Amino acid sequence: MALILSTNSYTTADDADVYFETRLGTSAWDVASEDDKDSALVTASLEIDDNSFIGYVTDTNQALAWPRSEASFYNKRTGLNETFDEDEVPTQVVNAVFEQALHILSNTDAVASAPSVNYESISVGSISLSDSNGTNGSTTVSKVSKFSRKLISPLLVTSGGGSWWRSN
Repeated sequence: MALILSTNSYTTADDADVYFETRLGTSAWDVASEDDKDSALVTASLEIDDNSFIGYVTDTNQALAWPRSEASFYNKRTGLNETFDEDEVPTQVVNAVFEQALHILSNTDAVASAPSVNYESISVGSISLSDSNGTNGSTTVSKVSKFSRKLISPLLVTSGGGSWWRSN
């Protein structure tokens, strides 16, 4: 899959290489081929885009969810309300794509199949679960990494962002 910046990916493999230079646990990224890195970034961008972000797309024909207009959020770290420029892709989104791409490469088989557990039986007293594979759901890997989700959570409408109004 050909990576086309701002069309099907928020970032490039070169930028990701720089990002991962300072991170531990990146061996899946380090050993991946350039084609696999590009595919992981494209897939990660699409998965991150599958969220309801604050603000509005700046162009209804744009391929990705960012950049956006009227995108403001409360930054817990700084204690300030911040607004993104209309041509800006937030660092949080780009970093989430890096982390999601690593998650994809680190869990290729598990993420690709993204199994949902079908339980054969569920008990309440003494709590007992039994799935059709006999694994009790213990091998399920999340399709989206928890770290990626944490990075973008302040930018999601469901986390208190978006528009609001007050009635008098």
